[in-house]
Amino acid sequence: MADLTLTAADVTVRGTHPPLAQFELGEAAAAGDAVALNSSGKLVKADAATSGDNLLIGIIIGSQYLGDTSFASGTMVDVALDGAQVTGFTGLTPGAKVYLSNTNGKLADATGTVTVTAGVAVDANTVLLNIQW
Repeated sequence: MADLTLTAADVTVRGTHPPLAQFELGEAAAAGDAVALNSSGKLVKADAATSGDNLLIGIIIGSQYLGDTSFASGTMVDVALDGAQVTGFTGLTPGAKVYLSNTNGKLADATGTVTVTAGVAVDANTVLLNIQW
């Protein structure tokens, strides 16, 4: 399993009305991080290493502070949700499934310990989120 490569400054969503929502971070994170909600309703980095950490809800795409790519705990961030097309990745194979990695906040080209499908590569730089736990 290899974690996918992305450039945080290039992370964005495609489409006229992509599914987005704002959440508060429960820990420091960056644009492009795969995230889940903790028991306090705050975002934390998701991973597929154990069954309790894998309730992936989406990918951080930014915050109300334009140009930022890293965010402190407590920051409100925009999250691309299921159905969004997220760009900023490199080297993807169109049509290939994308999975949640065992590495906190990362996506991968193969399953982690717990299988969580994040979506499918649309082109070399874009993932269509189609989250399946």
